[in-house]
Amino acid sequence: MSTNKIMALIGNILYTLATVFGLIIGGVSLGTLSAFSNPSLYAGSDADSQAAQQVASVSQSMTGVFVAVFVIAALIAIVTLVFTWIAFGKIDGPKAKGWKIFLLVIGILSVFDMFAGVFFILAFALKSEPKTAVEVTPAGDDGWSELPTSNSESGTL
Repeated sequence: MSTNKIMALIGNILYTLATVFGLIIGGVSLGTLSAFSNPSLYAGSDADSQAAQQVASVSQSMTGVFVAVFVIAALIAIVTLVFTWIAFGKIDGPKAKGWKIFLLVIGILSVFDMFAGVFFILAFALKSEPKTAVEVTPAGDDGWSELPTSNSESGTL
């Protein structure tokens, strides 16, 4: 695997973890927000119930706005995540330059996830040279490496 593909893999793994973590935190936050829009939390005496209903009504409408924004942001994050994995798969292909530029743009836009962004930028910047396998040759005349021999006095290795 080439060096830039390894950098893209590391960047994709970090970007995936950051996206999943962000979606979980966002979902928990929306659940907490919607729990506070319950009018029974604000209901007290009869004089306060009118005010409690108004507060709950505003809170429920704001929760709807936050849910809509969260769903749009989640869809954008998931689509971007899918495209970064596609770019990883095609980074050594015939249109590698376009996918490398895509990863460069994602790396620059990854302000909040600096580690993934750095690896995406490295995937663009590094040459696409595959790593060569290291040939291991056995040591010694008989083809085996020198292993400890048994000690003739004690009979152990």
